[in-house]
Amino acid sequence: MSGMLRVNAGYIGYKAEQGARGDRKDKAWTISTKIAPSGPMDFELGYQEIKVDNAAISSATGNVPNPFAATPGGAFLATGKKKTAYGSVFYHFNRFVEVYLAADRAKFDGTYRAAAAHGFDSIGEVGTGIRLRF
Repeated sequence: MSGMLRVNAGYIGYKAEQGARGDRKDKAWTISTKIAPSGPMDFELGYQEIKVDNAAISSATGNVPNPFAATPGGAFLATGKKKTAYGSVFYHFNRFVEVYLAADRAKFDGTYRAAAAHGFDSIGEVGTGIRLRF
C-alpha cells in the first residue's frame, strides 16, 4: 500500500443582529493536511483563524462565549482574532486500535479572549489517548 496526502480547507462567514449593540460579524478559515505514509503511523497538521467583529460579551474580560452566536444581552464588545495551530500523530496497531498524541497552540489578539485561557493572550494544550473502534 502506498502513502497518502490529503489537504482540506474551509471558510465560513456569519452575521448576527444584536439589537442596540449592532451586528456581529464572524469569519473563520482553516487549512489542514493529513500525511499517511505506508506503515502504521499518520500525521495531521492544521491552522485555523477566527475573527470576531463587534461580538457582544457579558464581562470586561473579553471572553467570547461562543464563536458564531449572537449575544444581544452583552454589556461589552469584543473585536479580534483567535489563531490556532494544531497537530497530531496516530499509531495504528490494527484497524480497531490506535493511540494518539495531539497538541495545539492558540493566540488571541485585539479584545478577543477565551475563558479557558484565564485572561492570558495565548493557550497551549496537549492530549494523548487510545481509540477503540467496534
